[in-house]
Amino acid sequence: MSRFFDLVEKALDAVLILMMVVMGSSIFIQVFSRYIVNRPTSWSEELARYLFVWITFLGGAVVIRKRRHVDVSFLTDRLPRPVTAILYLVADLVVLFFLGALAWAGFGITGVAHRQLSAAMEFPMSFAYAAMPVGAVLMFLFLTATIFREWREGRRIGGGDQL
Repeated sequence: MSRFFDLVEKALDAVLILMMVVMGSSIFIQVFSRYIVNRPTSWSEELARYLFVWITFLGGAVVIRKRRHVDVSFLTDRLPRPVTAILYLVADLVVLFFLGALAWAGFGITGVAHRQLSAAMEFPMSFAYAAMPVGAVLMFLFLTATIFREWREGRRIGGGDQL
């Protein structure tokens, strides 16, 4: 199962790189057309905005998989190891609950928004809103797999950037 998630992560990395290149190009086109040509495009800003939303949610999934979110360790550094492990598990379960709620709400809003079209590009808004449930499901699956892997190995993987 870990190999499957490794492949998904590598695919996400490639998709995220592509999205960032397209977003950066779109922003460049917007700036060039607005300030150099003096004829701003209507689609480039909207494309960059929606790509940014997708990058945020898909990038969040990759960060959860690697356990690289910011970790405020002031309290956990001072607690005994078994207490810290329980505290981290409780925190992970709370995050799983909220990711489940986010996915549930995201699927609902995505379905409702399908008939609404974006202002400039005129594509269904469900494509933009779908970033939320897709990212939440990926984060949920990655975190669940990480919890089981850590339980099996008896150690915490990675660890966030500590403050």
